[in-house]
Amino acid sequence: MIVRTQGLEVLYVDVEASSIEKGSFPIEIGWCVDDEAPPESFLLTPAAGWDTEHGWSSISQGFHGITLDDLRSNGVDVQAAAARIEAAFGHRMVVSDNPGFDEFWLGMIYEAAGLPKRWEVHHVEEAHKACVAAEPISAAAFVRAFEAVERAYPHPHRAGPDALRMAKKGRVLADPAYRESLLSAGTSPDRPRPLGRPA
Repeated sequence: MIVRTQGLEVLYVDVEASSIEKGSFPIEIGWCVDDEAPPESFLLTPAAGWDTEHGWSSISQGFHGITLDDLRSNGVDVQAAAARIEAAFGHRMVVSDNPGFDEFWLGMIYEAAGLPKRWEVHHVEEAHKACVAAEPISAAAFVRAFEAVERAYPHPHRAGPDALRMAKKGRVLADPAYRESLLSAGTSPDRPRPLGRPA
């Protein structure tokens, strides 16, 4: 299902980064528009000028499991990355559960590619509030539905699956029939796909 608000499709984005400290840089971008389709994601080759020595955290690597060798072997360069992001993001409402960091890291890609970024990352709660306004839900059902999504779609710290998880939360607010099937079953009515490698 594609969630819409303010006349725009909602795009849920997640960015994995080398660390959360000064000198960090983006390493994987993932997004989801339709929660019934596989999320999009790709690894990112570090751009010239990004500090791969001091900006890399072994602690962060322990969460996402991505290595610098993975980025160098399988990553997309910043020009191709910016073009792919712009094609998907430019005409949609982009939301994230961590907009401050994700806005910064996505901006780094555009800056490194020498391109202007004309859209911004909104907090996912903006989309959630719009869904609740259109389809009212009790506080108890809200909590239970989100807990059911979190059980069915855990948080692996990989950009594609994490974006899908956000999209599923959006759907339980926008789609009452899906929400009821989720709550009555106690789990997701559609089975989560294996994580696998990013597309």
